[in-house]
Amino acid sequence: MQSKYIREEIIVERTAREENKAVWEKETAILAALNEYYNFLNASIDDATVEAAMAGEFSRDYISGEMLKTGGGPQSCFALCSKVHWSIYYHRECMRAETSADALRELAAQDTTHCLTLHVIVQDSDPNLTPEIYVKAKDDTAIRNGDALWQPTVQSDDTWTGYVPLSGYLPNCTAVPQPIIDAYKAMCADFSPHHAAELFDEFTEEYEGGMESCAGEDYVIPGNQLPLFLARMQDISHMYRLLGGRWGVNGWLFNGSFGVLAVTTDDDGVIHAKSLKL
Repeated sequence: MQSKYIREEIIVERTAREENKAVWEKETAILAALNEYYNFLNASIDDATVEAAMAGEFSRDYISGEMLKTGGGPQSCFALCSKVHWSIYYHRECMRAETSADALRELAAQDTTHCLTLHVIVQDSDPNLTPEIYVKAKDDTAIRNGDALWQPTVQSDDTWTGYVPLSGYLPNCTAVPQPIIDAYKAMCADFSPHHAAELFDEFTEEYEGGMESCAGEDYVIPGNQLPLFLARMQDISHMYRLLGGRWGVNGWLFNGSFGVLAVTTDDDGVIHAKSLKL
């Protein structure tokens, strides 16, 4: 079963007083829909926890962190509030996650008073799958995906963490040359918290007259060291290509908030990085 790591943040702030009936009712509908989704999500995770406990198991649905702030009204009834700010980070075992982007999509299209802000990142347990990213800025009148928000990135103020799939293939050989192994292990010593560097020790085998490697590594990359990380990966790719082979780096790293860094390799062996922050 696939699972998802989901980070959501929703802010609803009224733009008019109750005397402005048309605006008040429209924004009340958004607050009420958010309240309904909030109650549903927390209740479903609680139910999964109870069900797992009764079966003597650990729940695979759980909340890692949550924050709720309301202004002008109680946390038990968002419709009475002038402002609601809710963020949550949680895990769900599912094929597809239903998020606030689904729950509020129709009402977001009617947000002509610009009271709703929404950020959602859905990270799949399969590191090869692209994260789902949804955003509604305050001035937007629709929830949109984050495709247009990616920017080429060579340096950053953030620290990026994540599991990055790696692959390599060298033709016409029976062993990976030691300089490649040394370069890879040196890079892992600087950027992998576990210093495992097992790609060439445990996950390399002969394939069609060459040596194929396929695994992944957990990395922690301080933003000011991102250029060094990319340069080290590029050096390994260059060594592979000099020997007629190919080196692939394709994965996603996260900054612990609403930021994603993508590291990819093109057909010419060039390593690229792009990022977005909601």
